[in-house]
Amino acid sequence: MKKFFMTIVVLAAALFLFTGCFKTPPKNTDDAQQNGTTETVVSNTVTAEEWDSAFDKSILSDIACNVIGLGAEDGRVELSISAKAENGAMLYHLKNTISYAGNTDENEEIWISDENGSVYYRKYAQGWIRNTAQTQFPAEDNFPFLLFKGHYSSFAYDAATDSYSSDDLSVVLNNQPITYSQVTVKFSDKRATFVKIFNEDEAIQTAEYTISYGNASVTLPADEDVTDAAATVSEDEWQTAFSSFFRNHTFTSAFFQNGQQVAYSTKNIAFDEIRQAWLIDVVSSLDSETFYEVTPEISFIYLKTGENSWLKEIYTRGFNYDFCYYLLLADYYDLFRYDKEQKAFVAENAEISLNGNSSETFESIKVVFDNAKRPQSVSFSSGEFTVTETMSEYGTVTVTLPPEDEITANIAMSSAQWAAAFDESNFTDFTLSLTDETTSSVGSVTAQYSENAVMSSGSGKIIRSVTYIDGSRNSEKYYDYTVTPPEYYYVNAESNWESAEYDGENFSEYLLSQILVFKDLYDSFVYDPDAGTYLAENITLNRGGEVIAFDSAELEFSGGKLVYFRLSKVNGGQKNLIEAFIDYDKPNLKLPVTA
Repeated sequence: MKKFFMTIVVLAAALFLFTGCFKTPPKNTDDAQQNGTTETVVSNTVTAEEWDSAFDKSILSDIACNVIGLGAEDGRVELSISAKAENGAMLYHLKNTISYAGNTDENEEIWISDENGSVYYRKYAQGWIRNTAQTQFPAEDNFPFLLFKGHYSSFAYDAATDSYSSDDLSVVLNNQPITYSQVTVKFSDKRATFVKIFNEDEAIQTAEYTISYGNASVTLPADEDVTDAAATVSEDEWQTAFSSFFRNHTFTSAFFQNGQQVAYSTKNIAFDEIRQAWLIDVVSSLDSETFYEVTPEISFIYLKTGENSWLKEIYTRGFNYDFCYYLLLADYYDLFRYDKEQKAFVAENAEISLNGNSSETFESIKVVFDNAKRPQSVSFSSGEFTVTETMSEYGTVTVTLPPEDEITANIAMSSAQWAAAFDESNFTDFTLSLTDETTSSVGSVTAQYSENAVMSSGSGKIIRSVTYIDGSRNSEKYYDYTVTPPEYYYVNAESNWESAEYDGENFSEYLLSQILVFKDLYDSFVYDPDAGTYLAENITLNRGGEVIAFDSAELEFSGGKLVYFRLSKVNGGQKNLIEAFIDYDKPNLKLPVTA
């Protein structure tokens, strides 16, 4: 509704400026007899020269207008506007009341304009706000009949009504053509005293100006009632200040009971351009620390579980209320008045909505802004309790989340995150420790295969593989893919290292196949939030070209990467268990020295 009111103000002030073309042929007459009648009426005609003089901008030296605008749905605008020349400057006073569909809005402004620009006052619920600008008062917008100058020939005089009229009057405002649908003008003593404009297609269809001269009065507000705009904030600035977190600043909340501080918390708030997320580091008086990662799609909380240990979980509560109480004030500008002595906005017995379902009444709320129109402090008081929020260090604060290797993720991954975990770029440097064990129905080990494989990137790939078969045989090899053809290193019968060209199975691809086998199976797994792992039952995998059915599978991720998997099956009383651990630390591999 507020936006509608503003639209109506513009429509009323501009007196329905429309685009169109000239249709009415010029007609002028001073005859008292019309249509063959002999009735005599008062004749207030003007010449072309008198017409232009009546609509010259000099008439604004002392003029007052009352405007009535009528429209659909009982829409009504009442506007009074005065102009007066004083001490080499022009003074203007505007006041309007807009009624529409049972709602009423008011606006009042005073302008002082000279060759250097304007000083203007606007009245808000908080009182008068004074501002300065290089722009001049838009006289033609508010006295649109000034545009009639030079259009004498477009009007026809009607003696019966003692008025001039024109249909589709085309004029130019700010270098743009506009059209008034119907215009009526009446004169007295060679001055225009009445103007009427009609257009049925606009919200305000009819606007009538009653004009008087020599009685204009513009009185400035008393100094004690005026606040400079530089010291306060406008409604738009208020909305901007409370619409979202300010990037990179420190935010401190202090909690008082009966005037004594009982708790506090400090929040460092920053925006991470790479993550496209708000990062918030919260330290409370209880010596606890918590991190938050906030995005429009999903948000996380990082809880400290021990030294260099964090638990990451999905966070679903509302952020404005949880992190910055003051953000709740965005839509409550009209509740506040500016207190010049406190240099603060103050509201008393203010009811604020905390979320979509509840609200709370505060005995007082006090808001202080800094010189950049940013919140500096906000205090909420109710009963014996007060919360004071203080903002500082704008633009300098940074936040860094805990290292990924210290984080245990207790959250379900999205399909995109799952795919990213199996991106081959993750596996340029890693260690795979795998055990493949088969036990009998009585629990004895019948076969065991263990492998510790290390892959290093460097200028190509060097892979070290140590294999244990049945716990008794040891086979250690190096595969060097930095040369063509590849070479592999092995220990000969004399326990010396030898190297030879390698044309067998690509061992790097073999290692990856043990891991990437899960890449396309996101929908086959279910996340277990208690264990922080993904589980699947009756799953079939293609391992090295061999299709194998497993009774169960379990996967664990950390820092967005796979760190553990487990496969098991029972067949004919024997149980097969495969377990693997993956470490992403960069290995330092050197090829062995051959004899």
